Amino acid sequence: MAQYTELEIAQMIQTAREHMDLAEYDEAESLADELLQEEAEEGFPLKAGIYALKEEPEKAIELLKEGIDKNPESWRLKLELGNLYGQLGDTSIAMTIFDEALTMPGVESHWIELNRGIAFLKANQVDEALNHLQQIDHPAAINEAFSVQLEILDMINRQDLIINMAEDEQPLLSPPESTDDMQTLANIYGRIATAFWYVQEENESSIQQYLQTAKDLDRTNDQVLWLIREMDQEYSDEAHIYEILLQGEVVVMDEEEAEHSIPFTSVYVVLEDSPEQALERIKDYEIEAIDKSSLEVIEITSETNEEEEPLGIYIVGELMFIDGEAKEGQSEA
Repeated sequence: MAQYTELEIAQMIQTAREHMDLAEYDEAESLADELLQEEAEEGFPLKAGIYALKEEPEKAIELLKEGIDKNPESWRLKLELGNLYGQLGDTSIAMTIFDEALTMPGVESHWIELNRGIAFLKANQVDEALNHLQQIDHPAAINEAFSVQLEILDMINRQDLIINMAEDEQPLLSPPESTDDMQTLANIYGRIATAFWYVQEENESSIQQYLQTAKDLDRTNDQVLWLIREMDQEYSDEAHIYEILLQGEVVVMDEEEAEHSIPFTSVYVVLEDSPEQALERIKDYEIEAIDKSSLEVIEITSETNEEEEPLGIYIVGELMFIDGEAKEGQSEA
């Protein structure tokens, strides 16, 4: 194959996923086709994922089967096919495919078992999902398995078990090595904070501790934003929905521990009484690494709020730097 390096393939996949998030399917499909033309295995699950988003599951299944025929020892393609059947509700077929994947050369069984647990959840087999996910202890998959368990317990209103598991399982979690890892951990700590809040005891210090940890890992985390709004419970008949583009500077440390300020822009959606109050709320929310005094409004639009929703921040965008790329997490901040 060898036109593209592993790094180039990873970058193409990331770019395609960004297009997919924006429903720009033609652009994403073009990148997937480039990979397929070079016989890159990664092109098959990428294009299958696009078909799935376009609600064309039959095409996705056909493409993954074609990929397996061309790459008969690829457990990763088997995993993707099993996931697709799981999403379609064909749980028994998914489990059979996962079993087949486990027999293949070089298989990383923890990923198979993680996705098996997720397939049980999608089939609403909650007990099976929980029991299965609790067995996963591989460092590469334990965080995600724990995150899904907390999601399930939150869904069935067992916040007491979330708190108990947090105490027992936190020491076993793996430190983050990528932006995805940081987002997974942020989900974990956000759900733990929410569980403490639901318990309705004197948990303010625990809530704030977990909220701050989650926000430092992923300042865009929806669970954190939701919990802050719910805790504040501020309402106003005068509120407007503001979409705000800000510019500012984030302070990072270089290898010699010298500080550098890097300019960025970011988008926010805030429900507030005025643009000035919206900006102050953003300043109060943002992480310590951001120079609050540097924050300045570039563009702002507003619309009337017709729903009875609490004041607060509803969306925090990623930090976008001069080159237009989002910063990889906040590990340097």
